[in-house]
Formats: sequence, structure tokens, C-alpha cells
Amino acid sequence: MGEVLEGFEVKKVFEHLDKLAYEIGPRRAGGRGDDRTVEYLSSKLREYGLKVRLQEVRFISKTRRLGFLLGLGFLFLFPSLFLSPFPSLFLWISFLFLSEFSEKILPKQKSCNLLAELGRREGRKVLIAHRDSAPCVSHPRLLEISSFFFPLSFLLPSLLLLLRFPLPSLWPWGGFLSLFLFALFPSLHLFSLSSRVSPGANDNASGVSLLLEVARVCSQLNPKPPLLLVFTGAEEEGLWGSKALVSEGGLKGEDKILNVDTVGIGKVYLVTGGGILRRTRTSPDLNEEVERCLKEEGLKPGRWWTVFSVHDHLPLLRKGFKATTLTADTGLRKVPLLSKLFAHLSKRGWKYVHTEEDLPQRLELHTLEKVGRALLRFVGAGMG
Repeated sequence: MGEVLEGFEVKKVFEHLDKLAYEIGPRRAGGRGDDRTVEYLSSKLREYGLKVRLQEVRFISKTRRLGFLLGLGFLFLFPSLFLSPFPSLFLWISFLFLSEFSEKILPKQKSCNLLAELGRREGRKVLIAHRDSAPCVSHPRLLEISSFFFPLSFLLPSLLLLLRFPLPSLWPWGGFLSLFLFALFPSLHLFSLSSRVSPGANDNASGVSLLLEVARVCSQLNPKPPLLLVFTGAEEEGLWGSKALVSEGGLKGEDKILNVDTVGIGKVYLVTGGGILRRTRTSPDLNEEVERCLKEEGLKPGRWWTVFSVHDHLPLLRKGFKATTLTADTGLRKVPLLSKLFAHLSKRGWKYVHTEEDLPQRLELHTLEKVGRALLRFVGAGMG
């Protein structure tokens, strides 16, 4: 195992980082940067001797879906200013019903997952890293507020429309209030985003580059460890790549799946779960296994319960697979009140995520090297 770990070269990781973040640059799903990334990854993985295939991913961007819901909601809610209570409520319920099918109504863009296999399929480990980068966030606090309170955009107008029956004097001012409350949080979300796209060195060229180096090292071993690498597309638009991976049926029930996302700087964390009302826990046994590998490299991983962040392990967990996410941050921030109610509940503290400043020069060599060697331990490289 020692010789295998010594074969890991962090210099090559930074070569991939420079290629992805500087030469290719922003890699928004479905764009030219994303296409160039797929070409680069495919050529490298084939060079290392892995079997490479592409899986089509169709997605709707977050901004397009949000704009659609905002326009459709206004179209169905505005007539309530003039209509009686029953037709108004009927129109609103119709909108809520249609909003559930927006993914089927809206035209989709194309991206893909890139899958690379090495060795046999029995007892394999699966490493996942999303390759797309996100639109820059110009107002992070607004984004957090809009994300947390977004359900109120549907709940509060529903409540006002119902209160109209026992309190008819509530209208028409209640109608104007409904329109305002419905538009408030989606508008804040759109306002918080910039038209620019992050170069995404840490999020998530760091994970992609580490997986490439793991592939190179493992391809030189005999026997080769059973391994599947998945570079998902359209993660930043709503975990579309991970959802497509689940729906295809290419994974096996016994696969142990580790998502590697934003690991270039700071303290490493294992995501133990996420959500407040709809809570999802990651696989405890898998977390312990990954934790042991990290500790053997001198790292002291923390535990993180996410509230504003979502990761590619979520669709996998919901289908019954063993999955978790490995990430890193310079200092997670507590969420007032909620952090006292839920253990390990925090939000990201690294200020360069989803900005133009997310560049390779900000990442830490020693963090990438230790995480990369821990990944080799996890996949069983050199174990015979």
C-alpha cells in the first residue's frame, strides 16, 4: 500500500486543475466549457486504460424553472383580485398542480454523465464528482434567505386564499399581499445571482482532478481495484446527473458510493445528512469507513448536517444505495437557533464558493494530497 500511495502525484492534480479552471474556465452545464471538459476527461481516462461511456442527461436550469414558476404563478394568482373566492382558489390549486409537472412541460437542455470503469464489478467502490460549475452569487445572504423561505411562496398565498372565505373583507388587499408574498422569495433568488459563471476550481474541479489522479494510479496496478468513476453533469442545476445515474440502473445494490465535492481547502467533513423538515441521513457504516481512511492520512474529519447545500448523494440515498459525500471548508458557520436543535447543522463558510475568485491558486496542496491518498485507501488500491 505504501508504494501505491507514493505513486500519487499532487502535481498532476494541479495540472488538471489548471486545465479545468484556467484553460477551459467556466463550465456551466450544457455550455461549451462543459463539452470541452467531457472531451478532456474522456481522453485522459482512455489514456489510462479505463472503459469510458457517456450517459445522456436532460435538465432544466434553475433560473429557467424559477422564471417559469414566477410567471405562471402571477398568471393564475392575479385574477383573484377580481374573482370570487371559489374560482380564485380553484385557479391557485391548478397552478400548484401544474408546478409539480414543470419538469415535463419545459424544454430541456442536454448534458451527460461520464462513466469510467476499471476492473471487475464485484465489490467495487464508486467515486462521484460533478464537473459543472455554478453561476456566480452576488448576494450570498439573499440566496440563503430565499432558499430557506422559498416554501412560503406557496404556503402563504394558499393561507390567504383560504382565509378569504371566513374573512371576505380581507380582499382585495389580501390579493395584493398574496402576489407580493408569492413573488418575494423567487425574486430574491434571481436577484442574488450574477450573469457570470464561476471557474469552479474548488467547486468542483478539485474533486474531478483527484478522481483523475486516482484513476491514473489504479490503472497501473495489478490486480486493478474494482472501481467506477462517475463525473456527473448538471449538478449545480438540481442534481440532474445523479438522478439520471439512478434511473439508468447501472449501479449495483452493494456498491459503496462516495461523492467528492469541493475538497481543495480547509478542514474535511463527511456529510451525515441534510434537511430540516425532510431529513435524509447518509450511510453511517460508509461514513465510518471513509473516516478511517482519512484518519490514516493524518486528517481529522468533522461531521456536517447541511441546511443550504445539496449534494449528488441525495438521489442515490432515496433509491436505497449506500452513499455519502466528502467535502471540505475553511470554517462552517452555525445557523442561529437551528444549530442548537440539530447536531452538526451548519452552512458553508468559505467565501469563494460560486464566485469568480474560486481559482486554483487558493487551494491547498497538502489538503488535496491527503484527500487523494485517502481516496486510494478507500478504493482498496494496492490491497491485492
